[in-house]
Amino acid sequence: MSTCKLAISIPAQTLKRAQVRAKALGARSLSAYISEAIDQRLVADDLDALLAEMLEESGGPLTKKEQEAAAKAMGLKKKRKVG
Repeated sequence: MSTCKLAISIPAQTLKRAQVRAKALGARSLSAYISEAIDQRLVADDLDALLAEMLEESGGPLTKKEQEAAAKAMGLKKKRKVG
């Protein structure tokens, strides 16, 4: 795979955190760590687009009643309000 050089600007604290995390996780380099993060974001964006398309084709997002029925069917407990 060919690579391209890129100059970007990010907050200093974000860069420091990325450097520390990349090192802690044993990434080959900071570039490899950032490239993997971008790849993961692209996959998530593709999944979001697919979900939006599926919801559009099926009549939209689940109603509160449908969400509760799905949660019950999956054995999930209701979330308690905090505060």
